[in-house]
Amino acid sequence: TDPLAHPLYGQLKRAPALLLKVSRSRHREGESTPAPPRVELVGAVEQRFQFDGIADFQFVSSPKLNHLLSAARRGEGELPPSGLVMHELQVPPVAFSTTDYAAEFIPKRGQHMAKKRVKVASTRRRRRQRLNAGAESMPTPGLGVVVEFTMDEPVPVGPPEGSLPIESSDPLFVEMRSCFSQRPVWSRQALIASLSPGLEPTNERLKYKLPQLAYYFRTGPWRSCWVRYGYDPRRSADSRLFQILDMRLPQELDSFVPKKKTHGFKNPPTRGKVVLPDEVHLPTQRVVYLQLCDLKGEANKAIVHEATPAEKATFSPLSGWYDAATIAKLRERVKNAMRALAGVKQVEVKGSVETPRSRTRAVVVGHQRA
Repeated sequence: TDPLAHPLYGQLKRAPALLLKVSRSRHREGESTPAPPRVELVGAVEQRFQFDGIADFQFVSSPKLNHLLSAARRGEGELPPSGLVMHELQVPPVAFSTTDYAAEFIPKRGQHMAKKRVKVASTRRRRRQRLNAGAESMPTPGLGVVVEFTMDEPVPVGPPEGSLPIESSDPLFVEMRSCFSQRPVWSRQALIASLSPGLEPTNERLKYKLPQLAYYFRTGPWRSCWVRYGYDPRRSADSRLFQILDMRLPQELDSFVPKKKTHGFKNPPTRGKVVLPDEVHLPTQRVVYLQLCDLKGEANKAIVHEATPAEKATFSPLSGWYDAATIAKLRERVKNAMRALAGVKQVEVKGSVETPRSRTRAVVVGHQRA
């Protein structure tokens, strides 16, 4: 027995199977066709031992070294054995192969190279953020069809071929189809909040049902929204009502947001109805995504509905059909509504507010799936 090795441990598991004996004759010269293989049933297997470890991952020492170590363990000869000097490079360290599972090892790079990579990566990331308005760090819709703001091809008119069909009588599917017939563009959070209680729109169910009704708009003014098949929000100014208004929660309201380390752990686990931020409910995340048609307050609604689209051939991927000043004004008004709800001093909204160019560092590029 090698004293430097340790045994592999297997687990007896139930595994019903059949044990077959397959015999195959060798192809001899002169034979036109080889004989077909023969299969013989040997018996039935009910249990098997499963070894998760890797047998050849362990260090195997030479027989002479094993003899010296075994003699030292029995107390024979001198201690330590003088013969070990010739085999000292074959004795593995104590920390070697303490486990028989292969683990990934990532070597550390030099500090100078690490800082250089971070600087280059951050520069490229900022450039992508300006061009794509935050598309790089947004999650993909999984099974859905993705449409970019800069795509010239027509938008899809139906689900992709070969997609899993959904039972048309499913209550969740029926209500979601009704929602898209009334409103062509939905954010995931707004859609879940509009559904009737008791439907349980879990991520697993939405993963298969949403791609049957809409495609995923990943960039531009309708980023992270699901759009009804056949509807292109870039072609009509009426779609400005469905644009996304993104903002960071004011710093003075950070104390109202649940901490990350406790936000994901609930005891006992509960599943409440998703509620959009309004005059009564503060957001539960530091990054807020709202559609303009979901804004509360008569003054905000008047700005959204009465603002005329900018008369230009192309529109900004950040402000869409509105000018940048209107979007910035709405953003500040929503922040002030949150401050008022939390009892924090409000900030005066002036006629000229920050534009996307002046708030480059505050552009939201991340997105948390609601």
